[in-house]
Amino acid sequence: MTLLTGLTGERKLAGLTVLSGWLPLRHDFKSMISQHAKSLPIFWGHGSADPLVRHELAVKSVDFLRESIGINTSPAAEQLVGLSFTSYAGVQHSVNDRELSDLKTWLKKVLPSVD
Repeated sequence: MTLLTGLTGERKLAGLTVLSGWLPLRHDFKSMISQHAKSLPIFWGHGSADPLVRHELAVKSVDFLRESIGINTSPAAEQLVGLSFTSYAGVQHSVNDRELSDLKTWLKKVLPSVD
């Protein structure tokens, strides 16, 4: 739902976080994409042992976004444009400390600081 809402909505969000997810409605997605979709930072974490949302489905979704929609891979952690996909070995349909730490680091970069 994060991808569908964030990449097709009229409002540009600060970024999208996908944990153990996939892209629904892939066949209709191209016609629904918003003009700002390619400029959003996306953090996507997925466990390699997820029995509910198979890792392969996540990888296919990421490949679709990159190849068919043109969303770039985030070139470096400090640059907040594009898709950052990380697999977490042995993690099922949950998160581990490393994934939460990676997400925390990403959120600190994406969200504006409140002083």
